Amino acid sequence: MSRARETNTVHVVADDLDQAIEDLTREWSVDRRARWAIDSGTPATEPLDVERSQAAPATIREALRLARLEVQRQATEATIPPDRTEELRAAEIRLASLQRSRRDLGAGRGRYADSAQGEAARNLHTALNRRRKAERFAEAADSRRTRRHWRHDAKEWADREVKAQRTYDDVVVPEEARLDHQINEMDDRVQELRQLQEDRSSWLREHPEATARLRGIDRELNPLSDMPKIHQELSRLLAPRHEPGHPGMEQGPDLGIDIGP
Repeated sequence: MSRARETNTVHVVADDLDQAIEDLTREWSVDRRARWAIDSGTPATEPLDVERSQAAPATIREALRLARLEVQRQATEATIPPDRTEELRAAEIRLASLQRSRRDLGAGRGRYADSAQGEAARNLHTALNRRRKAERFAEAADSRRTRRHWRHDAKEWADREVKAQRTYDDVVVPEEARLDHQINEMDDRVQELRQLQEDRSSWLREHPEATARLRGIDRELNPLSDMPKIHQELSRLLAPRHEPGHPGMEQGPDLGIDIGP
């Protein structure tokens, strides 16, 4: 279409006047691009007809073929439940990390070693262990004086344990609750993803034609995908072998082909 201040002219490429009128009076809000074989050099109006027409340029035929295969591939993939392998692996790693943090918090080590939570956890464990140790020694002591000493020691560590427990409840317990909540959520997500993967595996076993179709489309889209198999077979055929009666002499079959460097 030309651009002017007073008059605009529409230029239409058509086989005849009737076709030009039809093109100009069509509903432009409806996309009919697939019906138009622009630049194909043929009167065909369907992409598949242009693709099969030897009159169309090879580049256009190839572009249409690749587009058709890609659409078929996307349509086939859409029928297959999505592969959640990477998502599941990431969720499992995250869950393991949270569980490790939970253990480190309780022991006051790892990422919590230099934190207030870590110090509170270690103080509580120390007081608890020392009290229990003193109580065992008091019960096993063979003299009244020794028993009195360990009972007094156990009483001191019991008092420290009470104070350490208060600090632990204030500092560590909220972090424990936060981690436990995240662990439960992530564990549920892992179980969900594992079930989705199992469902996908079951679907693929019941529909082997889908994966076969995808492999066929991939081979058409990328013919070189089979080259590793071809080279492997050629390597097997060309492997050196010993000729009977000629020890140490190696010779391969003469296939009459040159596979290059």
